[in-house]
Amino acid sequence: VELVEQYLKDQFLALNVVVDYAIHYDKHHNPHLHFHTPTRAFDDVKGDLSNTKLKRFTDDDFVEHLRESWANASNEMFMKNGLANLIDHRSYKRQGLQIKPTHHEGYAARKLALNKGTNLSEEMPR
Repeated sequence: VELVEQYLKDQFLALNVVVDYAIHYDKHHNPHLHFHTPTRAFDDVKGDLSNTKLKRFTDDDFVEHLRESWANASNEMFMKNGLANLIDHRSYKRQGLQIKPTHHEGYAARKLALNKGTNLSEEMPR
């Protein structure tokens, strides 16, 4: 939690952006983080969100920056705690690996597929 809160402060506080987050597990494995931000900064003068959207949030370079900075912050924490795990924010392809990525179906899709006895990922267009 400490890592997440520091990361979100570092990334969004300087932009004066409010951020909300949740950490949860899928059935006792796969811990992950979701965070939400408005597309508008907080305006201290009016005490509300700005009328102007932050275009930076829709910029691919900003998303890449967030992914890379999260990987760096996580890896630093891992190393401090003697863990061998490292995160690479790049896709398998960008890493030069010949690994086929998995497709995330989500809880509702998996449940639907189980009820129908089908493999939903095979039916989904790519």
